[in-house]
Amino acid sequence: MEVGTEWQRRALLQARDEIQEKDKVIEQLQKTISEMKSHLEKKKTGKGGGGNDENEEDDIVRKFEELYA
Repeated sequence: MEVGTEWQRRALLQARDEIQEKDKVIEQLQKTISEMKSHLEKKKTGKGGGGNDENEEDDIVRKFEELYA
């Protein structure tokens, strides 16, 4: 290995790890958004589960907040 390349290698590995972590967060956000859209559509069409809407909404909000905790 050439002199000075070790820090570059470490920097690339660190950048890769950060990208992977951000990809996970993005994936979870997309899932949460999808769940929220589905919930909203159910509310709009009146096809809610009857009584579970508030619990469902709380669960979605809780999941979203966990991403930022």
